[in-house]
Amino acid sequence: MIIRLKSIHANVVNESEVIDGSKISALIKVGYSYNKDKKLEIDYHISLIQHNKNVFVVKINYLVEETVNQNNEKDMLDKAVSQLEKRIELILGMLCDEIGINLLS
Repeated sequence: MIIRLKSIHANVVNESEVIDGSKISALIKVGYSYNKDKKLEIDYHISLIQHNKNVFVVKINYLVEETVNQNNEKDMLDKAVSQLEKRIELILGMLCDEIGINLLS
């Protein structure tokens, strides 16, 4: 299955907060839609949270390059999300490192 990145938007939301990587949690929401060519798009909305405040927000959009029909929609979604898991971890780790959040502490 070919899945390509369409867009990524990242924002540091709370710059004044002292960030402690050991107290960071992530809220990940995954959604999907179809574009005008009826290809599947998968959307990730990831919020890194410390003390109930957003510290960092990332929105990532992927396009699945295979045709999806009603009979295989659930299987395609499951397979795509599974394939994207490591990619999301790498992107999130790299972005956190860039703003000084050490998630491995």
